[in-house]
Amino acid sequence: MNHKIFNRILLVLFILFLVLYFSSNAGGIDYSSNNRKELTEQEIMKFEEDIKNGKTIDINSYNKNSDRYTNTLNKAILKVSTNISGVAKDLVSGLFSQMEKSMDNYSE
Repeated sequence: MNHKIFNRILLVLFILFLVLYFSSNAGGIDYSSNNRKELTEQEIMKFEEDIKNGKTIDINSYNKNSDRYTNTLNKAILKVSTNISGVAKDLVSGLFSQMEKSMDNYSE
């Protein structure tokens, strides 16, 4: 009974990891890059407008390297995904080390 529950929990976590992994790689990065490009173009237009108007130019007011694309949900999902990835890595490493030990015992 407990074995079935544990297996289902692992399966759900693995599926969740795969969904988050592929969604972050497929659309999240492209969307973020596109938004950065649009904001950069807007900043360039603002810069050019300020030059035309003779305003004082300060590069820091145009080139803002802030975390525009992070929020609490993104940070939480990244943390969960990183933890799941670490657990999966440990499980695979453990599996291969056990296989290596059994192969060594078999060859003796």
